[in-house]
Amino acid sequence: MLTLLLGACTKNIEVRGERDVTRASPGTLYSVERIGGYPHIVLRALIAWQGLADSFPTHCGVSMYRVHYWTTAADTSLTIASGLIAFPRTDRLRGVVSFQHGTASQRSLAPSTPDPNNGVLASAAFAGRGYLLVAPDYVGLGSSKQRHAYLHANSEADAVVDLLRAARSVVAATGMTWPDALLLTGFSQGGHATLAAQRLLEAAPLDGLTVRASAPIAGPFDLASIALPFALEGGSRASSLYLAYMVGAYANVYGEALTTALREPYASTVPDLFDGTHDGDAIIAALPANPREMFRDEFLQTYERGGPNWLREKLIENSLYDWSPRAPIRLYFGSLDADVSPREAEVQALRLRERGGDVTTVDVGTVDHERSVLDAVPRVLEWFDELTL
Repeated sequence: MLTLLLGACTKNIEVRGERDVTRASPGTLYSVERIGGYPHIVLRALIAWQGLADSFPTHCGVSMYRVHYWTTAADTSLTIASGLIAFPRTDRLRGVVSFQHGTASQRSLAPSTPDPNNGVLASAAFAGRGYLLVAPDYVGLGSSKQRHAYLHANSEADAVVDLLRAARSVVAATGMTWPDALLLTGFSQGGHATLAAQRLLEAAPLDGLTVRASAPIAGPFDLASIALPFALEGGSRASSLYLAYMVGAYANVYGEALTTALREPYASTVPDLFDGTHDGDAIIAALPANPREMFRDEFLQTYERGGPNWLREKLIENSLYDWSPRAPIRLYFGSLDADVSPREAEVQALRLRERGGDVTTVDVGTVDHERSVLDAVPRVLEWFDELTL
């Protein structure tokens, strides 16, 4: 009954999608379905129940839709991905916010589920303030059955940009006007995806998709020299998970044998652990607390002394410091983050400023990884609101 009540004010959107791959192209809409929504009073109650009433002021209710769309996978094939679009229950859209979610090993924890910690809260924070919220699940998560290419910059960027393209078709079907302001933000892996998408949109501009501002939160950017060595220290309960996810994904994308990097039994078990059905706790329990124990000694030795190493080469290829951003960037981080080094933000800002970027860092305080996003989002919203007056 509650589900029926919450979805009652969320209208169906009638728009024709393309089901034939031979006629589809990246960004073509496949389908859109209503998944529910929240009147403003219910939305406020939900936020208060999460203890976030003061941090997430809202102005309106939200209506949420799951969108399937065509995009390019890591192997360059055309595939179908899913994502969330949340409309504010208002007459005009203040702007478009694309929110990129953090690390998720289960397909069911993607925004379009909608998972309470991704889709619903993101919808409340941004659509509840009058923005159109667009949140990709990424290829391999949500409805996609492919293996997720974790921290693969190009496929992350394609998933973001192609969902934005599809979202324009959905907005047009409602009769609303696509706003001028496109604002990017994302947490953890989503911080990496956010800068990857900004880089793509600025290198190959699309009409109506000009980035106004970018606000990554606790994101890894220098994967080879900062992210991997930091994770190898094992400071986070999830350090082994991050490394196994990344190494397994890169081996799959680039056709490398996991046995060259990981010792047994991990070389054999990691692909199954990251098949999209296991939650983080189950994966952490199956991996060693000390991440170095997963790796072959000779592999780490060549990596750490700078010798020939396929993983180092691919991590450098997927890092995000070798470009010149046009839109202003604010990099948010918590100083007690044990999952993503706070150095990532400081070093990234320095490098991009040297390339002419308008980049600043924002220390949200002595908070850990998970808390950093809750403390950063209100600051991100304040900045976005200033830009869309």
